[in-house]
Amino acid sequence: MRFNMGAIVHNGYYFATMIVPSTQNRLGVTVTGAQLRAARGLLNMSVSDLSERTGLAMNTIRRAEATNAVAPITTANAQLLVSTLEAAGVVFIQADTMGAGVRLGAVDQEPLQRRRPSGPA
Repeated sequence: MRFNMGAIVHNGYYFATMIVPSTQNRLGVTVTGAQLRAARGLLNMSVSDLSERTGLAMNTIRRAEATNAVAPITTANAQLLVSTLEAAGVVFIQADTMGAGVRLGAVDQEPLQRRRPSGPA
């Protein structure tokens, strides 16, 4: 295993960095639980909504989102979650020196509307 070493400067301080090789699976999907949570939040999508769109059990999605590390789910489930969230308008950003992330694909992207009212009627 090979590591890339480097340094970044922040507020006048040097920080050593080490970029660990990606743990991409055979389909090229490396997604963290934090990315999945953030993507769902950007879209205003509930676990139930994502479960309905993907056909995955809500517990599978919760388990995937429960960590900040690589999501502990199968390759097929990771691919399904990523492709569903991307189709809804999220772009996954692979890890670099600043870490992994997500963003909306379009500046004018509207979050999904809740199907149920969010408060008492």
